[in-house]
Amino acid sequence: MRSLIWIIILFALAAGIAVLAQNYSGMAHIVLGDTLYSMNLNTLIIGMLLLWLLLYLLMKLTKTIAGVPGGFRRMNKKYHLRKADSELNEAGMAFFEGRYQKTRQFAQKLLDNKQAGDKLPLALIFAAYAAQESGDTAARNQYLDELAQHSEKYQLPRHLLLAEDALAKGDYAAVNTQLQAARKISPDLTQIAKIDLRRAVEEQEAETILKHCTRLLKNGALSLKEAAAARQVAYRAMLAEAVDAKSMKRCLKKIPEEERNGLLAVEIVRRYCANGQFKEAANKIKKRYPLDANPELLRVLDDVFPYLSEKEQGKTLEEAEGWLKNTPRDADLLLLLGQLAQRKQLWGKAQGYLEAALSLRDSVVARLQLSQVLTDMDRIEEAEKQRRLALEMMAAAENVAEDPTT
Repeated sequence: MRSLIWIIILFALAAGIAVLAQNYSGMAHIVLGDTLYSMNLNTLIIGMLLLWLLLYLLMKLTKTIAGVPGGFRRMNKKYHLRKADSELNEAGMAFFEGRYQKTRQFAQKLLDNKQAGDKLPLALIFAAYAAQESGDTAARNQYLDELAQHSEKYQLPRHLLLAEDALAKGDYAAVNTQLQAARKISPDLTQIAKIDLRRAVEEQEAETILKHCTRLLKNGALSLKEAAAARQVAYRAMLAEAVDAKSMKRCLKKIPEEERNGLLAVEIVRRYCANGQFKEAANKIKKRYPLDANPELLRVLDDVFPYLSEKEQGKTLEEAEGWLKNTPRDADLLLLLGQLAQRKQLWGKAQGYLEAALSLRDSVVARLQLSQVLTDMDRIEEAEKQRRLALEMMAAAENVAEDPTT
């Protein structure tokens, strides 16, 4: 549109000059020294216009010639910038496709490009991560050293990579150092929390694990399965630090009820035993076993039983016998009842429970326990027979372990 307007204006000027030239034919006089020069005014005007045009074209030509070197430099810079963009894209694609050698090749081309500018740090980041994935520690360190020469905003990936490497080596002090440096650049970065969570899990720092799990779940950066596994580590670490009844009570308050009654039930009763809280351990087992029938709870109950009072032992045996109503063919429960009855010197009852357990599942433990009961009943030959059968089972199990193909 602007070009059209200029064309109209020029045509209008040309028409006006033509009209003036026809209607006005004056003379122009120029005095140079003692000489007087006269010429037609129209001729003078046309000559001056042509002279101005000639000077304009000469100036443009001179400017164009003078600008040729700069133009070539600009063209060369644009070419290298476009090439740098292409090489950076290729390096990124190769990295995410898992072609780490190609990533380093494209990154190196970018590093050799003097016009790459602010793309150089990105090339170094891709190259360093590719070298890390390839196991080339020397090359990775070289790339990171070069990256350290750039501005602070490019240092975050360097700190994260070094933190990951330190975590893999178990150097937790170095992990903390790198994460602290990363937090100075980006305090709320999710990746920092994820790395610190992994460190906390390995070091069993309960409070840190729970804090990061809550935050990462809220951000959608952690799956429910991953969070559950990490929290189990935290709860077990808390239980390990509960060394008396008071600290045990505080610990259990921090653990959700569904966890206390789920996978941690066995851990809790074992911690009760370690703290000498045998009555609490027995009560916990008697509450949980009817609900989930976990045989590990029965094994702990057998260990707890001797530390209970006579009255509590009798009540515990009676309650355990009541569990048979719902699971009469529970071999683990029958074995426990036989063990508890033997401890109470109820020989006949113990023999019955142990033989019932053996009828459901043959085991070395049940046969040895039955052998002990028969010995207590002065039935030595039968006791020896059970002991011999147990030894044969043990020998057969050892042979299978030594030669799995048999």
